[in-house]
Amino acid sequence: MLLDFKERLKISEQTLESRDESLLIMQRRFEEGVIPEIDLNQAQVQREIAAAAVPANERFIYQTENALSILLGRFPDSIKTGLDLYDQVIPPDVPTGLPSTLLERRPDILESLYLLKSQNALIGVAVAQRFPAISLTGALGAAINDTGALTIDGFAWSAGAGLLGPIFNFGKDKSRVEIEEARTDQALLSYENVVLNAFREVSDSLMEIQTYRVQVAALKRQAKAAENANRLSKLRYDQGFSSYLEVLDSERAQFDAELALSQATQEYYNSYVRLYKALGGGWISSEEMTESENKESEYNQDSQYNTK
Repeated sequence: MLLDFKERLKISEQTLESRDESLLIMQRRFEEGVIPEIDLNQAQVQREIAAAAVPANERFIYQTENALSILLGRFPDSIKTGLDLYDQVIPPDVPTGLPSTLLERRPDILESLYLLKSQNALIGVAVAQRFPAISLTGALGAAINDTGALTIDGFAWSAGAGLLGPIFNFGKDKSRVEIEEARTDQALLSYENVVLNAFREVSDSLMEIQTYRVQVAALKRQAKAAENANRLSKLRYDQGFSSYLEVLDSERAQFDAELALSQATQEYYNSYVRLYKALGGGWISSEEMTESENKESEYNQDSQYNTK
């Protein structure tokens, strides 16, 4: 986004410079009585449109740099961007047949999976709590709970074999198991939803890359054609073959096309970022990453050796 705003500022400044020159010419022609005042006014309007775009983009740049500075953990300051927007290197094409296991690296999927496993383990805990703490006596072969009462099949008797009735906590512990089972079903549905959403984000990002690539190519052709049309319209106007309205239309078309190209290019780059995020770390395997790092390390060592 920062590169987009800087490119927009560059376009606005260039457009303002061009319209200042045009306005100066129009002012002289008006003073000489060659053109009507309305042509001069229209040139002034177009000049001020470009002039207003300059501080607006400067403001966007300033605010974006401040936001990025905070993300970097430092006081608001300017951000060095290096290459311009159109000089950035396009990421490599996304290979076909990406394995779905790449999504297992996503933090939201890992979190949901661990919550499901944890909740599933709680069922076992709840089941275990249904049974009272007992100690087995080798002499009698019976079970005695920690209250001193004999417990068999969920019923308790006193030492004198008097019936006490069903254990009160038995129904409560059974409900606890059912609650944990319901929570596990809920965790499972949540996990499935997170996985489905991950696939949706990957699909959206892949479509964005494909469509923005075509859109940027079309906008490049449009901007080039608009620039040529603007040049020709000025020549036609200077030679008296057209009105100044044709010049105004061609200037607006060029300005809008260049701004649209800048924004689409930024979105094109962002689509790769969103795909990287959706896949939980890109589409390069750990083996490929290690191989790339080894090659880079060898290259750096060779470079240091050659400089010596």
